[in-house]
Amino acid sequence: MEQAIDKETLLNRVKTTVQSLVPGAEIILYGSRATGTASPDSDWDFLILLPFPVDRKLEIQIKDCLYDIELETNTVLSSIIRSKKEWMSERYAVLPLRRQIETYGIAI
Repeated sequence: MEQAIDKETLLNRVKTTVQSLVPGAEIILYGSRATGTASPDSDWDFLILLPFPVDRKLEIQIKDCLYDIELETNTVLSSIIRSKKEWMSERYAVLPLRRQIETYGIAI
């Protein structure tokens, strides 16, 4: 197991990994790592928006690849995976989390 890696390296690794599986996917860092309030042990929160509907098989495939990064870097990665269309729908518009991500999220 490696030591934790620096922020830019980790973000690039997540982006490259996700986009190798789903070209055109948007990845947004949110939570304490995005707001600068993280502690050294804080997890990394990602919203992953796909250009098409998400099926369970693809969601598991993405999460498995992120888990590999977790094991290699000794970090915790949390992810929400949705289609961009679903995320932008009225169903999600009322969520405080969506407003927080829109306000503080960082596209990577």
